[in-house]
Amino acid sequence: MAKSKAVDQTTAVKQLAVSTFRARGSAHVLSTEIGDHLAYFSGGYGRGGELYSTSDGKKLVRRQSPENGLRGIRIIGDELWLTGQWGTLAVSRDRGASWTTISVATRECLWDVVRDAKGVTWVHGTKGTLLKSAKPGAPFRAVTHGLRNRDERSNPRIELVPAGVMFVLFNGYWDGAKFVKPAGLTGANTALAIAPSGTIIIVGDKGAAFRSTDGGVSYTPVTTGIAADLDDVAFVAGGF
Repeated sequence: MAKSKAVDQTTAVKQLAVSTFRARGSAHVLSTEIGDHLAYFSGGYGRGGELYSTSDGKKLVRRQSPENGLRGIRIIGDELWLTGQWGTLAVSRDRGASWTTISVATRECLWDVVRDAKGVTWVHGTKGTLLKSAKPGAPFRAVTHGLRNRDERSNPRIELVPAGVMFVLFNGYWDGAKFVKPAGLTGANTALAIAPSGTIIIVGDKGAAFRSTDGGVSYTPVTTGIAADLDDVAFVAGGF
């Protein structure tokens, strides 16, 4: 896994956010999202909710938080989406200055949100919760599935890969018609990154890592040489 100056700079921004959160007595930075000119950070457990942005990696600006217990944050087109505890799902169309809360039929903790190429918006969360909206503006409905989710300790993301919509929480993807379990992907995994070449890396507990070179249809193990739980992965400066 390559190290670079760019990686160090990104780490410094995240450490700045963590320091600010702890100074306010909150929990952790649980999600980051990088836009063209802004980086967003969300987090907070229980009744604490924190949302910040930075345009230079040095100064954090606190944004209005729609709810407490924030989890995932995602830029979708011109919109900024947030997920969180107690079924929190909200969208902002003015970079977090104001929010519209979206009603969903669950009180589970929602981890992440993404919109696929067909305009379907997906949300997943604790206890195997999976929701989808068939098109922008349509209500979110529960999705019945047979996928088994990992434990509730992580903050797993949903990512778009060539094979479909990849739910790292379930070690499975939606191929446009059905859910599929990729060959070779096992264990409790948390995060995914994809290189411009199309190579995909997934990381998880106890130093686990997997590589796919066929768009996410199958994976092979990658030796990392460490035993720590891996919470995130990114492609930076030519390497993961």
